[in-house]
Amino acid sequence: MKNIIKFVLLIWVVLQSTYTYAYTIYPPTQNKNCLSNILLEDNHNVLWQEDILYEEAGIKVNKIYPNPASEFAYIDYQINESIKAKITVRNLLGRVVAEYDLSKQENQIKMNVSDFESGVYFYTLSVDGKSIKAKKLIVEHK
Repeated sequence: MKNIIKFVLLIWVVLQSTYTYAYTIYPPTQNKNCLSNILLEDNHNVLWQEDILYEEAGIKVNKIYPNPASEFAYIDYQINESIKAKITVRNLLGRVVAEYDLSKQENQIKMNVSDFESGVYFYTLSVDGKSIKAKKLIVEHK
């Protein structure tokens, strides 16, 4: 139901828009783990994309923001006490540069990336000891 509401909202945005370009809406897949597939484009420029990294019973983790980051990066989440989850950040060589446990008492991870070198990193969500999903984080110091 939630995905249908989001899809209808996207249709409404397209219809209310003043853009004259052709829009492409990529609907969500049936797989709840791939909610990040909702995408709205106008003339091949991404206008809006779902921000959920992973959602399953008892856990919801959003993608990192801002991305690229220069000082701090954040991940919002909701988690059930019975689930053990963590975010691991690795550099391009695969070396772990940071790890963060997801706690029920919190709902956000605040990463201090000011000590990271500028470049590309990958953050991985692990749930109950299994790597679930990895995404790219770009660190740019100005």
